[in-house]
Amino acid sequence: MSIMHVRIKRKHQTIFLPVKNATTFGEAKIQISKILNGSIEADKIKFLSSDESKTYEDKATFGDQSVKNDDIVLMVYQRKGGTFEKVDLAKPSEAAK
Repeated sequence: MSIMHVRIKRKHQTIFLPVKNATTFGEAKIQISKILNGSIEADKIKFLSSDESKTYEDKATFGDQSVKNDDIVLMVYQRKGGTFEKVDLAKPSEAAK
């Protein structure tokens, strides 16, 4: 099984995450939490499709959801009170500053 890289994006941040088709989104949340040195707990992360039409459930795999190499997956954090922040991506001109 080959490894692919997906781009996990949140605000001004992009994480290139190596995953397999059989990797679950729950496993990816744990990887992201470790990459961020535990600054966000895995259960406080939500993944969305790049067009925000789909929320990826923890048990679903990247292959199940047809996520391909170099695809973008959006990431938002849960706020106090249980709601999730809105998707807020930096525009290319803002990120370059």
